[in-house]
Amino acid sequence: MKKLMMLLGIAGWVFYAGCGDEDPLDAAWTKFENAKKTNDYSEAYTAFLDLVDSKGSPAIEGLGWTVLRMDSMDAANRYFTQIAADSMKDAYAGWLFAQWALGQYAACCGKGDFVLRKEPRYVFEHDRTVTDEDIKLHQAYAYFHTGNYSQCIVKIQALDPSYLPPALSDPQLEEKLLMKLESLRSTAG
Repeated sequence: MKKLMMLLGIAGWVFYAGCGDEDPLDAAWTKFENAKKTNDYSEAYTAFLDLVDSKGSPAIEGLGWTVLRMDSMDAANRYFTQIAADSMKDAYAGWLFAQWALGQYAACCGKGDFVLRKEPRYVFEHDRTVTDEDIKLHQAYAYFHTGNYSQCIVKIQALDPSYLPPALSDPQLEEKLLMKLESLRSTAG
């Protein structure tokens, strides 16, 4: 009987502990996820902004992704830069997209490498359509824009292992790579 009472006591404590209030950070991410339907991220922005003092870097990461979706690349870049030392893979993924959009191609390649080292089959938890394939494609474009065609080919082949690239000495190399990149982009969604 004593054992039964002890088990019931432990079970009650576990149940009570699990019934606490929802984490406000989870609620902010839910607003972010729901905003995709309406493309109105203002509630998510306010929710994350209100949490910066209490939650720190995770709230700033949410702000970065939110302003990224609001097409404010400079603001996204600032938020992700602010928390760079925390090495959060989702922040680095968002940072890659912001830097790519800002034309900071060399920097965005490094962010992608960081994410893929941490999680080779990356999927952004709050928008599962953002994956390692998006990261590789952005890196391939970035390498193309920086003139690093051999790394561009490496990323293209990571997306399409059957791809037979042109020789680096091919006079139409840029055109052929760009055509392949556009083909990959159109099939990516």
